[in-house]
Amino acid sequence: MKKSINILIFKTLNGNSYFYDAYTGGIYPMDDIMQDTLVYIREGYEKKEILNELNKRYEDSVLVEGAVKYIFKLVSMGGIVASENHSGHLTCREAYQNVIEYGGMFQLILNLTENCNMRCKYCYLSTVYEFSRNRTYNKMSFETAKKSMDNFFASIAKIKKTIPGKKCAITFYGGEILMEKTLLKDCIEYAKENAPADVIFSITTNGTLLDQEIADYLVDNNVYIGVSLDGNKVNHDRNRVFTNGNGSFDIVVKNLKDFSKRHSGYNNISILMVNDFKTNLKDNLIFFEENKDLPRISFMTMVADYNTDYYKQFTQDDIERYAKDYYDLLSDYVRKRSENKYIEKYLIALFEMPMTETMIRPRINDDRPDFLRYTGACIPGSKVSVRATGELDMCERVNPNFSIGQYDRWLDYNKIAHIVNDFTSAVTEDCWKCPLNKKCPICFAQCCKDGAFENYNCSGLINSFIEKLSTMYSVLENNRSAYDDLVAPIELLLNN
Repeated sequence: MKKSINILIFKTLNGNSYFYDAYTGGIYPMDDIMQDTLVYIREGYEKKEILNELNKRYEDSVLVEGAVKYIFKLVSMGGIVASENHSGHLTCREAYQNVIEYGGMFQLILNLTENCNMRCKYCYLSTVYEFSRNRTYNKMSFETAKKSMDNFFASIAKIKKTIPGKKCAITFYGGEILMEKTLLKDCIEYAKENAPADVIFSITTNGTLLDQEIADYLVDNNVYIGVSLDGNKVNHDRNRVFTNGNGSFDIVVKNLKDFSKRHSGYNNISILMVNDFKTNLKDNLIFFEENKDLPRISFMTMVADYNTDYYKQFTQDDIERYAKDYYDLLSDYVRKRSENKYIEKYLIALFEMPMTETMIRPRINDDRPDFLRYTGACIPGSKVSVRATGELDMCERVNPNFSIGQYDRWLDYNKIAHIVNDFTSAVTEDCWKCPLNKKCPICFAQCCKDGAFENYNCSGLINSFIEKLSTMYSVLENNRSAYDDLVAPIELLLNN
C-alpha cells in the first residue's frame, strides 16, 4: 500500500519552523532532526533504522531519541502518514438519496432573473467565463418560485422529523435581484407563511437599486444583504459599470450611506469585494478609513481564475505592483497585531478573515460520505439553485451543463449520482496524499467544463495556505494574546 507524509512545513518571519499535520489538524514545532525523521519515514525506514541513521548524523543521541519518539507518537495517533485511500466508492441513487433526505439539504437559491442593469467586466455570468450561462431577459414566474419552495419545504419537513431544530436558508440571486422587487417580496411572504422551519433570507445585490422602500422591507424581514463594492471610485468603476459603460460607484456609496443612516443598528448588511492585479490595495485602505459609516466588509476575494482568460490583460508590472502593495500591507498588519496596535478594518478583511480557512476545521470534513470524501465540494442537493427557467443546479456558480433536476419534479438522484461519480473519478484520484485534503476549498464550479470535469491545479491553494499559517504564527510568536483577536472574525462569521 502506498503511503505519503501529509504535512506542510512553514516558517515564521522570525525564522522558526513548524509543520501542519493534515489528519490531526495539529501544528507542531519543527527542527532538523524531526524533518530528517519524516524523510526516512517517507522512504520506508523502520523506527530502529531511523534511529541508527540519525545517530550517525547528530551527536546528541538524547535529542535524536526524543525527536523520533515525538514523531512516532503523532503517527500512532493517526497523524502525519497517509495510506492510499481513493474516493472510488461509486454511489448509487439510493445511497445518495439517503444522505440528502435525512439531513443534508439546507439551502434553496432562487435566481429570480437572469437580467442585470450592469455589465461588470469580471462577471461570471458573461462571456468572460467560457462555460457559464450568460445574461438573458429570462425572469422566474411566481409559480416556478412557489413550486420550488413547496418542494424544498417538503424536503425540510421530512428532515425535521429526525432533526427537530432544523433551520433552512433561502437565497435570492440574479442577474440583479432588485430588478424584481415585487417577485422578491412575494417569495418572502410565501415562505414566511408556508415554511416548516425557521428561514434565513439573504440576497446579493449590486446596490444600485437599494432604495429606501426596499431597504425598509429587507430590514423588517431580517434579510441578510450583501452589496458589491470594490473600494474607492477608481478601483470600483474600473470594472463595475452600467450598460452604457459609466461607473456605478457614486450611486452604490450613496445608497449604502443612506441605508446606514436610516438603519444604523442593522448588522445584517455587508460589503462584498473583488480584487484583481490592478486593484490599488493601499488606496482602498485609505478609502475605508475615511468612510467608516459604510457597512463592514464580510467577503474579499480575487476574480476567479478558472475557465477564463481574464488575467491575460495584466502585465508583469501590474502583478509586481500588486504583490508589493500586498506584502507591504501584510508586514504592516503583522507589526500592528504583534504590538497590539490599532488595525484598520480593511486589513482585517484582507488578512484575518481569510485566516478563518486555516483556523476552522469543520467536523463534517472528517466524516464526509465515501462517495465524496475529498475536496470542499458541497454535496449536490444539500443546496439547490433554481434557474429562472426552472432547471435545478448544484449551486448558482456551476455551469448549465450539470443540471440536477427540474423545479416541478425536483431532484433527479440518478443525474446527481452520475455527476458525483464523474467528479470523483476525474478530480480526486490523488487527494488522499494532499496535505489540504481536510481543508480543501475546491468545488464542482472550479472543475466543470463543457459537460465534463477536469482536475484543478492545487499548487496555488497550498502556497496560499502556507502563507496564512506563516502569518498567523508570526503574530502569535510575538503576541500570544492576539489569538483572541484572530478568532473574532470566526465568531462573527458563525454568529451571522
